[in-house]
Amino acid sequence: MAWLAHPVTLLAIAALVVNDHVLKAAYPGWITGKLSDAAGLVMAPPLLAVVATLLVPRLSARAAAIVGFIGTALGFTVVKGTVAGAATASALWSAVALPTVIRADATDLLTLPALVLAWHAWTRAQHRPVASRLVRLARALVVLPLGVLAVAATSVNDPQAVAVAHWRDGIVVGEINAYNEEPDDWRWARYSGDGGQTWRWLGSDGEYEQVSVEVDRAEGERTQACLPDDSTVCYRVVRGHLRVEHTRDGGVTWTTTWEVTDEQRDRLALHYPGLDDPAVDLSSRSVMVYPTDGRHVVVVANGRDGYALRDVDGHWHRIGFGMDDDRVPHWDDPPPTEGTWVPYWWLWAQVAAVLSGLVIVEVVDRRGWRRRLLHAPGLVLIGCGLAAQFLTVVRPAHPAPLAIFEYVFAAALTIGGVAVWLGGLALGRTLSALRWAIAVPTAMVVGLIVAVPLAIGPDRHPGVIAAAVLLWGLGTTLAASSVWRVGRNPRPTRVTNRV
Repeated sequence: MAWLAHPVTLLAIAALVVNDHVLKAAYPGWITGKLSDAAGLVMAPPLLAVVATLLVPRLSARAAAIVGFIGTALGFTVVKGTVAGAATASALWSAVALPTVIRADATDLLTLPALVLAWHAWTRAQHRPVASRLVRLARALVVLPLGVLAVAATSVNDPQAVAVAHWRDGIVVGEINAYNEEPDDWRWARYSGDGGQTWRWLGSDGEYEQVSVEVDRAEGERTQACLPDDSTVCYRVVRGHLRVEHTRDGGVTWTTTWEVTDEQRDRLALHYPGLDDPAVDLSSRSVMVYPTDGRHVVVVANGRDGYALRDVDGHWHRIGFGMDDDRVPHWDDPPPTEGTWVPYWWLWAQVAAVLSGLVIVEVVDRRGWRRRLLHAPGLVLIGCGLAAQFLTVVRPAHPAPLAIFEYVFAAALTIGGVAVWLGGLALGRTLSALRWAIAVPTAMVVGLIVAVPLAIGPDRHPGVIAAAVLLWGLGTTLAASSVWRVGRNPRPTRVTNRV
């Protein structure tokens, strides 16, 4: 915990937040991109070490540090070095927390030496431990949520297509991260050299700078574009709608050639968490015409919906952002939470209550590790039950009988795990009767408090998750400190005998 709150770690957390929310938008490029990776590598080992000590009580500090370093190095290498690792990390984070796109980039592995700074902070922290158990707890529960929020804010990526233009022999598009950037702050992001069939990120070999110099930003923001060799054939977008109009007589008459109706768009908006105004964030913004082999393709930037592509045969397709394996959502698809039996807020309320219970036990239990083995079976069952409940949410809804069976099974597994865990605590005499009477209700109350912003706020909105994490840290600190103080032996009173 002293490692987590070491000045080097705190500086890494601050650098991560400032770089992702200020510097990246102002100075996009190789340096700001790698700075986030370096700061994350400094912060991740102590964060993983603290989580490891919560999951494995009485884990030695040295063992926890080894887990933090090895887990960070291996995880970062797999995610950044392989496409499969990046896709898996994106899918997992998007399923349980926030919509995320993590890209594989082998050049990011150049930041691995930043782990040396984390090692320096660890060696220094060993010589400056915090003596008071309650102070260690308070420190961790203040810094830990900040670290989690910094990681969450870094991972959030709500791409929004803003601009599209012709560059050299291909198409280049401009985007923003709708989570923390304004539409006017867009930057060139992806390139297609085959008429929009395949896309890739602009390379790190100066392509971004070359595009910025060679292509005027005003060209990327054009709302109307014509064929280079026939100015009577033009396309234009209709701002405020997902709609493209077409003319063959130089603009005398315009007809709709592609659109998603406003009613369909409102249903489509349910698939994009955190979307404020569909007329702004889910509408056509710019268009370009790309001639090829005597024919032409049209590319339209449609905000959070990505891009629409008219192929050389005249057929329109919504292609999303052209690079992800996930299917582009359709307005007739059921919303992400429709038909699910367990809402997200209830799942995270259970997780928050269990984690609060773990912290409380760690604070008050002073028994050996052998008695802690009695807790393991219940924790395993709880983890399996919660995982089963999460699966009922992230997967498409099954027919009613099967969905009911899955819900009942997952809930029963979770309840059984809690019962086994509490039984292990009772057999190990971990808590006194008075502490039992306080610990169980307070852990449940913490879970319900965490559920409040998740239940009343927008689904999986970053601000809502931030409020939930901070409430968990505050509530768990108060609950653990209360249980720790109750039942302590009073401090002995000094008695002086006078003759």
